[in-house]
Amino acid sequence: MRRATVLTSLLLVTSVACSDPPTLAGTVTNVWGQKIEGATIRLEGNPDHITSGADGAFSFEVKPGQRRVEAGKKGWIKSGTTINVGEDADTVPSVTIELHEEPARPGFYAINHNKKEYSHLEASPIKVVGSEVGAYIGVSKDSDVIMRKDHSVQFIFSSTARASEISRMGLKLNRLEFVPTKEVTGVLGDQDVAVNLWVAKDDVAYDIAGLPSEDDYLITIRGKAEPGNYAFHTGGVLTSTDLNAMENIPKEMRVAYTFEVH
Repeated sequence: MRRATVLTSLLLVTSVACSDPPTLAGTVTNVWGQKIEGATIRLEGNPDHITSGADGAFSFEVKPGQRRVEAGKKGWIKSGTTINVGEDADTVPSVTIELHEEPARPGFYAINHNKKEYSHLEASPIKVVGSEVGAYIGVSKDSDVIMRKDHSVQFIFSSTARASEISRMGLKLNRLEFVPTKEVTGVLGDQDVAVNLWVAKDDVAYDIAGLPSEDDYLITIRGKAEPGNYAFHTGGVLTSTDLNAMENIPKEMRVAYTFEVH
């Protein structure tokens, strides 16, 4: 009788242990893998929230099903991920939630893996060398911002413009080539002209995705970026061949945002 009672007790303990909800463990980091302390983590369907520790770690008990877990902190752009918890799961694979720091002001910011910080792309004024018959349009200075080709080349574009407005702006990315001296056709014939400009060469494909902050976008170059100099520009100011149309573009738009990949 005593043996049967002990066996029954063991079965009850096992049953209770198996009914415990699974645990989700995770870490909050920045895009360079550095831990973020004090981030607020919320689990979909759970009114409570927890805070990441000094090591960026957090844990939640979760119910079976599809769940969304999100993290955020003042000065950072909220992010999250969706998990699937099976009915018979005791634990859930750990997750890492990466946060992007929110830029202080509008502009292009390279996610710089060399310095492990954002690098602001300064606006370089567009210059025209030559004549209406034969002209070169470009920027005179190569960039101080250097990106590594062995990482995804990504940028945060902070703007109050909405996605539809950005589409109408015609945001383009081009690889550049340096033109030193070229023969340019003028009214008096061909002549050598010192161009000394970085001009547009190849169109470069990229993806742009809105971030939860609504004013920030993540731009990612598709595939592997080849070494060289690049520039973002709008309205086709680097690729236009109509010099008269260039004069009608507002001065603040006659700029390019350059960077280098090596």
